[in-house]
Amino acid sequence: MRTWHFLCISSLLGVGCSGGDTADTASAPGASDTTDQGAPDGGTATPEPSPACVPKPGPDLPDDTFEDSNCDGIDGDRTAAVFVSPSGSDDSPGTLEAPVRTLARAVTLAAASGKYVLVANGSYPESLVLENSNAPTAIYGGYTDKTWQRVEDRAVVAPPSGIPLILRGLTSTISIDRMSFKAPAELEPSSSSVAVFAANSTAVMFTHTTMEAGRGADGESPPPPTTDTSQGSQLYGAPGLPGDSPSPGYEPCGQYAPIRAECYQPQLGGGAGTWQNGVGWGGPGGTGGYETSTGGEVSPTNGSNGGLAGGGVGGVIYSSGGATNLDSVFGFPGAEGSPGSAGQPGSALGVVTETGYTASNNGTQGSSGTEGAGGGGGAGGLVSHCGLPNGRWLIGVGGGQRGHGGRGGQGTTGSPAGGASIGLLIFQTDVSLLSSTITTALGGRGADAIPGADGQAGGAGGAGGYSFESCEGGTWYRGFDGGPGGRGGTGGAGGAGGGGPSIGILSSSGSPAPKTQSVTINLGAGGKGGFGIGAPNAANGLTKEIHQIGGVTP
Repeated sequence: MRTWHFLCISSLLGVGCSGGDTADTASAPGASDTTDQGAPDGGTATPEPSPACVPKPGPDLPDDTFEDSNCDGIDGDRTAAVFVSPSGSDDSPGTLEAPVRTLARAVTLAAASGKYVLVANGSYPESLVLENSNAPTAIYGGYTDKTWQRVEDRAVVAPPSGIPLILRGLTSTISIDRMSFKAPAELEPSSSSVAVFAANSTAVMFTHTTMEAGRGADGESPPPPTTDTSQGSQLYGAPGLPGDSPSPGYEPCGQYAPIRAECYQPQLGGGAGTWQNGVGWGGPGGTGGYETSTGGEVSPTNGSNGGLAGGGVGGVIYSSGGATNLDSVFGFPGAEGSPGSAGQPGSALGVVTETGYTASNNGTQGSSGTEGAGGGGGAGGLVSHCGLPNGRWLIGVGGGQRGHGGRGGQGTTGSPAGGASIGLLIFQTDVSLLSSTITTALGGRGADAIPGADGQAGGAGGAGGYSFESCEGGTWYRGFDGGPGGRGGTGGAGGAGGGGPSIGILSSSGSPAPKTQSVTINLGAGGKGGFGIGAPNAANGLTKEIHQIGGVTP
């Protein structure tokens, strides 16, 4: 707790600076001579001035000594005021004898007639919004109900939800004296409790006023992202195409074939077979498919999601000497994608705009994991010859296409910040406070980070194609399967939410510094920042008595 004694603002408030807040304990002259005689119908009694009262020249404005200077029975001028009491009725005219019940009705009547409002002590469960269309010249509390004597007490404005007092766009100076504004604790996630908010107004003066904010609400963690349980977008490597059995008399176009116009061209599968120097080589595997913008189509070419090129190396499958080499004939699996990076943690304070305080100090979103690499294509199948150079030739088939890489897991949305607890919130308004008390509660806790989604599984590789070799009893040969695509990388966790601040007076950048004298501020603690995953924990909420965003504050 700290009591702020800054500059004297007597010229603004019309009171002396000596003696601090001692006027709160002063007795009203003649108060003991004024007796509530009661009303026949149990309604409001009419105060009577002291028999010894001598009127003084000038207007009788409510003052710190509670003096009835015009001798009309109250501190103030009953003809210049609208009266409001918890025991009144909004159907009444707002006179001393027939006060209204709500502050909203009282300020509307006062604004229409150029009067100020006198408030009887008690509780007013409403949010009061003052704009040019419904702003009185001043609001004075501290009056006893029905007898209208000024005492050391305050009317309490305590709505069940929302901000008790909002002043917006006022072009004339307004004074508020001996009132209490109590904001409830907030329950909606990340919501802030603010007792008084002044925005875009010329000048507002508070004297002998209390402002009490409730607890800010905790941030609520976002739902975890959904993991795609399909396999590689359900795109599989295409199978190798089969080899053909050419018609009699047709031969492959190779170095052992007769020079003739008609020869057998080997059919392309995932990759074509070749025959070189009496050795059959399987062709390279096919490339991975990809998902087009229209979805679901498979292309045997590289695309934006095609990953690595087909990497299956054609192994030595068959030679005239009977040797067999099976190295690298199956497509290799694709590499797993890289994990996404974690989001940044939230800071200690949100922002102030003309609409109020926003808990914008959320964590940022984690990035998605990268796509898994495509698998290698399978090696081509058997290349065979049957005896003599002019015999029939069969060209082996291509290997299967590689599997498509899985999509990367989605990164998680950043976690929300906690709500704030703020006594007085200021946006572009000149505010003065004298002999007042501000109390805040605990700021809301920032939400913890949530892990990102797992990556999608890679697609299966395509099966190798088949060929038929007919000159030695009829035997099927096949190419080798393409390798599976790699799983996509795990998405990054979102950043944790920052804690909600607990600040006595918070003003926006560019606002005039608030003028304070004999102001006591009792602070709660800023809310805890959320726990991070793969990144630091978020900052705890700022705890400060007076803070101006971007400015120099005590």
